[in-house]
Amino acid sequence: MCRGDISIDLALTYDVILGAFGDWIAISMQCATGPNTRQATTHMVTSSEVIIISASHCWILSARVISSRKNVTFNLRSSAAQAENEFDTYDEGAAASKTKERKLLVEPLQYGGTLDSYRYFDVTPVIGREFPEAQLNKILKDDAQIRDLGITIAQRGVIFFRNQDLTVEQQKALGQKLGELTGKPSTSKLHRHAVIHSKRGVAVDEQGNRDDEISVISSEQNKKFYNGLFTVNSGKIASHGWHADISFENASSDYTLLKIITLPEEGTGGDTLWASGYEAYDRLSPAFKKLAESLKAVHSQPYFRTLVEKHGLELIEENRGSPENRGTEFWASHPVVRTNPVTGWKSLFASGSQIRSSGFEGVTERENEILKLYFLQLIAENHDLQVRFKWGLNDVAIWDNRSAFHTATYDYYGKRQGNRVVSVGEKAYFDPSSTSRREALFGQDGL
Repeated sequence: MCRGDISIDLALTYDVILGAFGDWIAISMQCATGPNTRQATTHMVTSSEVIIISASHCWILSARVISSRKNVTFNLRSSAAQAENEFDTYDEGAAASKTKERKLLVEPLQYGGTLDSYRYFDVTPVIGREFPEAQLNKILKDDAQIRDLGITIAQRGVIFFRNQDLTVEQQKALGQKLGELTGKPSTSKLHRHAVIHSKRGVAVDEQGNRDDEISVISSEQNKKFYNGLFTVNSGKIASHGWHADISFENASSDYTLLKIITLPEEGTGGDTLWASGYEAYDRLSPAFKKLAESLKAVHSQPYFRTLVEKHGLELIEENRGSPENRGTEFWASHPVVRTNPVTGWKSLFASGSQIRSSGFEGVTERENEILKLYFLQLIAENHDLQVRFKWGLNDVAIWDNRSAFHTATYDYYGKRQGNRVVSVGEKAYFDPSSTSRREALFGQDGL
């Protein structure tokens, strides 16, 4: 996004981009927080700032942007979704013509070449890259390399590192820096999972330390709390588990880092698979792309309340890595197609278990079931947009939850455990001016 632009997130309506060129800017909004309640808010900023104003818990009735040179008024209608980017502009008191000039909300980042000295190979043409020799504790010392690593992960979906000498604190530091150096909001930190936190009593290291910012992925804990769902004998189809991390939060995840510290005694099993949301989007027909881009879906996790009732688990209710992530509802509305700000590429975002108990907004019950089934099939039944990773001890995988889905494989009987760090990124958004991965890499035809 260029200097002086303003992004106003109209949440339940639509996104609008404005150029403001004054010395100061005032943004005044009238919101409806309930059937008979109104709320007015005003935000003052300088024109050199780039801001996103969130209105995720109310309906915007009107928004007025005033600068020392330009006055812009939005008149939102019930058909606001059809009025995208329409606004009236008054320049120094004289009416100017309407414009629909489009810019990317956020300019994609450019890879700087700082990782080129490390040996690597792409695991598949579409998704996955492995650095078989690089050590993340060395990359952590160089911000330019961390930034390039974040860009590479966003482009390739998931990156693998073997046998890492990486402490828990280093893993956390890397998780936060990946997001910071690639542009995540200053209010976004590391996620504190509502139920997978320190009070479950699982240590993150040999010293017995516990940490709310480390989600311990434990097969033993899963057996205890999930009634055999994540076991060999679950009776579930293996594709049941496809998801992106913490999409039930208003501010969802950008990057996840998982380090496996305990492998099954059998010596095999427990592989993880990832699927490219970029490629899933690219495989939609033009008509279906248009449909998907017009929709939102509710991502939810209702089972957390069941865990509390059955096992007395304590929930983390406030500030789970962002002021946006609070409460005990555990659902959020996100665009079905989202734009990854690091690459500027479109990705399918609504698929798998994260929308199983909820689904798509504004469609019939039957249409909802059809869409859920088809979007799951796109990622689960296309093995050529997937990558499968066989873990070794202390291996690390880092992936981008904005553009990759993943699922574990429960084909083992022994113990398996890993330390997971989840970084919180920006609120999901769709930029109509963004492009697809195929278009970006192979030209307009995407071939």
